[in-house]
Amino acid sequence: MKRYYLLPIFTLALLASCDNSDEYIERMNQKPEIFLVTDMDVIDSEENSSEQQEEEGDSELVEEFQLVKQLSDSVKIQQGFQFTITVEDFSGNLNSVRLRDLVYQSGFLVEGNQVIDQELELIPGEQRTLFYHPYIEGQHNIVLQAEDAFGEMDQLELNLIVFGNVGPTASFESEKLNHLLYKFDASNSYDGDERFGGKVMKYTFLIAGQTIEAYSPDINFKFSEVGDYNVGLIVEDNEGTPSAMYSEFISVK
Repeated sequence: MKRYYLLPIFTLALLASCDNSDEYIERMNQKPEIFLVTDMDVIDSEENSSEQQEEEGDSELVEEFQLVKQLSDSVKIQQGFQFTITVEDFSGNLNSVRLRDLVYQSGFLVEGNQVIDQELELIPGEQRTLFYHPYIEGQHNIVLQAEDAFGEMDQLELNLIVFGNVGPTASFESEKLNHLLYKFDASNSYDGDERFGGKVMKYTFLIAGQTIEAYSPDINFKFSEVGDYNVGLIVEDNEGTPSAMYSEFISVK
């Protein structure tokens, strides 16, 4: 008979524990964390301490990237911006990764050939590379938010200054080779956005009433007679944008 009395008590205890299981799991839950994966300088293992070398074994290189929550950078509007993200979720409750507050009149986000509208399926631990295409110049903010099944959230933010083409700057040096013959070297000219692929493509010298166009930075010019001359230079970048004129007075003797 005692068994029949104990069975309801055991059943009630089991039901009570089931009722509290979700609450218990929620209390033990750790929120997911979403990161930008950024490159960092490769560090030679010889520069590490002996303890680090023991932990890393015989490997010549240590970790080459770092995880950050926020990144600010600048980008040329014609090129767009590529970045990599990853999510850590130790509790295994990741629900979604979604965009927040991205204004599609300003730009759009893609992965491969697929435009990311709102949600992105992401497996914790994997790295995914995305590309942002801006439409207009100015400040652009891209926010990605990771949320788990219990509503715990984490986010990363990418702040971009988007700019158009930056024009080049002209400069040259002159060297007398012999009587009336001079060399003009414009290799010090540069494009304002060289970091983003800009380069000087064309050099236009204005010397003694003549216009000389060249596609290499140095030319030789022979003056017809001695005297003082104002020599000018305009350079043009790979997007066809000209510089302001740079000029010097040359005393030909």
